[in-house]
Amino acid sequence: MGTAHLSIGCEGIILVKFTCNVKQYRVAKKLTQAELSDFTGVRRETIGRLENAQYVPSLETRI
Repeated sequence: MGTAHLSIGCEGIILVKFTCNVKQYRVAKKLTQAELSDFTGVRRETIGRLENAQYVPSLETRI
């Protein structure tokens, strides 16, 4: 899945753990990145970055 950078504190660890599982959940639901993007209102590129642990969403990001 990609290398995760852990931030200090429980919240950061939880967010990184979540981002590492986005692809598993998406594939289990048989969704493409584009379909998940349309469903959530989050750009497809952001979905890809989440799946590769290159982005940790703020609390305001809803996926």
